[in-house]
Amino acid sequence: MEKTCFEAEVVVPPGHAGPLLQVIVLLGVLVGAVLGPVLTLRGVPVDFPVWATVSVILGQCGLLGLVVLRASRARGHRER
Repeated sequence: MEKTCFEAEVVVPPGHAGPLLQVIVLLGVLVGAVLGPVLTLRGVPVDFPVWATVSVILGQCGLLGLVVLRASRARGHRER
């Protein structure tokens, strides 16, 4: 079996780096918002209290919301 090395270089103009980073952060949050609760529900034992499961899922969504707010505020400060 032969393995080859694959390299790729991506060059982004400085003016487009901020919006690109914003899109990457939002994609990460979107994936986390979908996968976080799904993985939590799959990993919770049957006898785990429902209120605790709901609390964990709400905490995950809240944390992802904070990431979005911090990312958007950081972007807002850079544009001023």
